[in-house]
Amino acid sequence: MTITGAHAFVRTERVVQSTARTSAVTMKLCLTAVGAAVTAREKRKQIPTIPRTKGRTAAEVTRLAETLAARGNPRLRGDADVAAILAAAAAQGAAELVAINLSSTPDDQRLTEARALAQEAHRRSDR
Repeated sequence: MTITGAHAFVRTERVVQSTARTSAVTMKLCLTAVGAAVTAREKRKQIPTIPRTKGRTAAEVTRLAETLAARGNPRLRGDADVAAILAAAAAQGAAELVAINLSSTPDDQRLTEARALAQEAHRRSDR
């Protein structure tokens, strides 16, 4: 190998090494970006979880209050009615929060569920 050939070989080797490092950095950046996108997508899926849980709990309170009003101590009927009214308001508020959180996907099943729970709670509280 001549000196010129050796220099060309060394330069080529350096270019290959530099390209490999650049490719590794680029790959790492791409993987980081993909990971961040997946993490963000997963977090967006979890956002409506808390208000949905509140809506479910509120709907259950209206069911319990309805049962208490119908079968419980008659002197507690007013308390049961107030509990049902407050729970229905909580369910409606939860449905509104889910709607805000899912504004980019208005046909999402979670929103349909939250609205149905709010309607059920309202119906039960409105005796």
